[in-house]
Amino acid sequence: MFKTIFCKLIWDGENPKSSKYFAILQREEDLPFAPTPGVEIFWGDEMPQALVRVRWEVSKNSFVCHMEDEFPYENEEDIYDYDFDWLVTRAVDVGWTLISKQKM
Repeated sequence: MFKTIFCKLIWDGENPKSSKYFAILQREEDLPFAPTPGVEIFWGDEMPQALVRVRWEVSKNSFVCHMEDEFPYENEEDIYDYDFDWLVTRAVDVGWTLISKQKM
């Protein structure tokens, strides 16, 4: 098994440059394989997420994997509005740990 720390950012704008805030989230899992960029991880209660970067952290004896960033989503029909706070709360509800919310 490979100890793996997953990290991702959630932004409050359409892209990092238009954002005023971002949240850093993390979760740990033991994987039965060494992770590589491009592999999608599916936890079951959210959409599969692709690994963007993978690094071996010698001091922690684990892999650190950076996931795709998340951005708020607005539906054209305004049926669903997934704003920054909702995305952060949802991530925590499905197993991510909020490390920090920061202002740019």
